[in-house]
Amino acid sequence: MNIVFLDIDGVLIPNNYHDKENLNIDKEKLLFLKRIIVETESKVVLISNWRFFKDEDNGTLFKRLADILSNAGISIYDFTPIIKLKMIMKDDNISFDPFTMRSGEIYKWLNEHSEVNNFVILDDENYSYDFFGYDKNLVLTDNTVGLTKEDLKKAIDLLKSNIKRR
Repeated sequence: MNIVFLDIDGVLIPNNYHDKENLNIDKEKLLFLKRIIVETESKVVLISNWRFFKDEDNGTLFKRLADILSNAGISIYDFTPIIKLKMIMKDDNISFDPFTMRSGEIYKWLNEHSEVNNFVILDDENYSYDFFGYDKNLVLTDNTVGLTKEDLKKAIDLLKSNIKRR
């Protein structure tokens, strides 16, 4: 099974893009995501902070997100676990424990899903993905434009390549 680990803001919602009716999700970006999923027979695992909304306000905002994705032919297969962020203090420098960052949440999810053959991460921020070797699977979008045709091609190439999960 192929997996697309999906962030929403900065990937499907470019900065300064406005479409209140569709939660500011750019329809072109949805088409790009759909193409990645169809061409690589992938499933979507949500890594975005939008995961938090499924338990707030009876999940109203999250349901709207799921409906918008569904109307585009995209379903959410699963979510990465939510792990409380832990800071590390060393020599007066503060950093974060990678096992508690988004990359650690992906690591935990992958360890619980041995059926995954390959994956790509669509994100506009780098959450220490290199710590786990996931930088090879990362398509880092520009948050001002979101998912582009070039990102789409890179994601498809990665999912069709021999790079496998670690």
